[in-house]
Amino acid sequence: AASCVCSACSLSIPFAPGLNGQTNTYQMFSIPYELANKDIGNLFDVALNGYDNTKWRLFHYDNNSYKEYPNQFRQINVGDGYWFNTISKDFQITLGDATVAQKNQEEPFIKQLSAGWNQIGNPYPFNISWDAVLGSEERVGSLQFFAKGGYTSNDVFKPWTGAFVHADESLTLAIPVTAKTNASGRIEKEFGSDFDSEQWLLPITLFADDPGA
Repeated sequence: AASCVCSACSLSIPFAPGLNGQTNTYQMFSIPYELANKDIGNLFDVALNGYDNTKWRLFHYDNNSYKEYPNQFRQINVGDGYWFNTISKDFQITLGDATVAQKNQEEPFIKQLSAGWNQIGNPYPFNISWDAVLGSEERVGSLQFFAKGGYTSNDVFKPWTGAFVHADESLTLAIPVTAKTNASGRIEKEFGSDFDSEQWLLPITLFADDPGA
C-alpha cells in the first residue's frame, strides 16, 4: 500500500514568480503525488477565493484540444501536465493528504499517449531522464518545455513540471523508477515563438515536424 508522505498544508505547488495573466507567463505544472482529494476546486478554488476566470485559469491539453476547468475537467491526475495562470498574488496551492505512487523496477508508472501532442507531467518527486524512459522507443519525441514565451527541449524531467511530448501513434509508455537521474538538465535546443500580448491567450500549439513554426 502507498505510504503517506504529506499532510494538509505541508506541501504546495512550487509555481515560479511572474504569473500575471499574460500569454508568456503561463506555467506548465504537474503534481507528482496521488492526492486523497483530486478535485481541483478543493485545491485552487479554496486558495484563490473561488473560481473566477478573470483572475485565474487552468487548462489541460487532451486528445488534440484544450480542456478548461471547471466545465471540461475537474480533477488533477498524476502523469498529466496542466497550464496555469493568475493575476492573484501571494497565494499557495497546498496539496492536503497525498502519497507517492508506489512503483518499482517490476511495476513502472504507465502513461497512455494519444497520437499527436500530449501534455504530460513527471509522475515522480525526483528528476528522471527522458532518454532513459524512451530507450529504443522511436515513436515518442523529446520533451518540450515552455518558459518566457518559447519552448525548449530538455532530457531531464523535473518534478512538479509539465511538458509537451509528441507520439507518432497511440501507445502505452512505461516510465520506470530506474530513469531517476541526478542531472540538473541540459538544454538541447531552443525554439522561439511570437506570442500575442493579450491576457489569457494560451501559448501557440506546437507542430510535430517543426516546434518553432
